[in-house]
Amino acid sequence: DSSTTAPILIVNFPGVAAKVLVEAAAKVRSGGLGVEIYPDQSRLGDQLGYGSTRGHRLAVIIGPDEEKNGVFNLRDLATRKETKGHKIADLESIVKNAYEQLA
Repeated sequence: DSSTTAPILIVNFPGVAAKVLVEAAAKVRSGGLGVEIYPDQSRLGDQLGYGSTRGHRLAVIIGPDEEKNGVFNLRDLATRKETKGHKIADLESIVKNAYEQLA
């Protein structure tokens, strides 16, 4: 069913520096999880749909407001439930814990 080995998708939001996404991906990887950064800055709905279709389980969302405030949102792509305002500093542990709860 799933065509990806990376359970985590990082959304590529227009107006967010690529450096922020790459650093977020590095944090997820250091937690032992595979991650993919969406290649284009396209509509959020398209990116989340892609993630669902490809078999990603969670999406890390960092928009311009989140970047400015040092936070991220985490969406479960199966249930579409989203939690908001997590500190970027805690990204590794929050994503890892959320993923382990899915398993």
